[in-house]
Amino acid sequence: MAIPVFVVTGVTLRMMGGVGWPGLATEGALWFPNLTQVAMVSSYTEQGTLALDFPMGPAGFVLPLAIFAATLTSLRIGFGAAGTRAAPADDWVGQALKVLPPLLYGMTFINLWVKLQLPHCALLHWAASSAFTLGLQVSLQQPAFRAAFNLPSPKDLQELLGRLAGQQLQELEDASGSLAANSRGYVVSALPEKLVKQVSEETSSDILVVLGAQHSAQRRYREALYCLDRALQMEPGHVRAHYSRGQVFSLSGRWLDAQACFERAAELAPPGSTEKGQATYCIATAMHTQGNLAGATQAYQQAAELWPNQPVISFSLANVLLAQKRPHEARRVVEEALGMAAMRNPRAPFRQQFMQLLERIDNALSPGSQQT
Repeated sequence: MAIPVFVVTGVTLRMMGGVGWPGLATEGALWFPNLTQVAMVSSYTEQGTLALDFPMGPAGFVLPLAIFAATLTSLRIGFGAAGTRAAPADDWVGQALKVLPPLLYGMTFINLWVKLQLPHCALLHWAASSAFTLGLQVSLQQPAFRAAFNLPSPKDLQELLGRLAGQQLQELEDASGSLAANSRGYVVSALPEKLVKQVSEETSSDILVVLGAQHSAQRRYREALYCLDRALQMEPGHVRAHYSRGQVFSLSGRWLDAQACFERAAELAPPGSTEKGQATYCIATAMHTQGNLAGATQAYQQAAELWPNQPVISFSLANVLLAQKRPHEARRVVEEALGMAAMRNPRAPFRQQFMQLLERIDNALSPGSQQT
């Protein structure tokens, strides 16, 4: 309902501005006292060339560019910096989700041309809507705001929806005997009968986890998830099963699901254990891939404390700091990593990658780079 109302209101205001509705020419404010004015007027000359006129000068670009920036920010929050990569791609819905973000980004850029030619009465309506949407998105990310309105966290909501969807899909599968690939990543009736029988007869959750890892190594991700889900039915607190599920989801590009599995593994792992550090590192990797750089930075730092002297963590942390334009911190991380015992040998694994990263950091710190 909100979208039709928004469109109808916007079209109406545009028409009112176009016909010079009484009062609009004098009841504006700030730099746009005339609400019928547009930032840009485009026309064609007799020779067929495009001619542009800017009746408001630079001030006319303020509202269109503010709306443009708010829309892009809102899309980025909604999809994430790596939203297209995080979308599952094993059905037509997944394929559509991979196409949707670049399509909307492209439409936003094209729509800037339209905004520049809208009267300011319509732009004000658009700016208010964009500001409200962006403000709501930012507020919902704050724990204090969610607590004040008794709203679930994104993690709790994801788990709840996952449980409800899984329950409904299982009921459909039991009723019909067949179903397309679902949110679990597999359909029991579509799996090999031999595997289903083997898993149903297995009484050890540890063996099922190993069996899942074997299928994952052979890129049979649905079979792997089936084995791991069965292991968790037998032992819900099996840390390695949660961790392995996260690995399977990450290998198949389902980073949000992977992050949830790694978070559960880290929660269940004994304090101070290597498993807790490994799971935390994977949480950071999932966040990094989805574009949550601030969250990834914090998780990498926690992983470094839980699982110390691991060059791979230092390498990832330095990269995410550099991506946030924090080259000084990134350089300190690289220098500390190069001082690790595992990195002192010139032929040590990762050393060449660290040296290449150090060169990128130095380029970012150069005066010419800082000026640009």
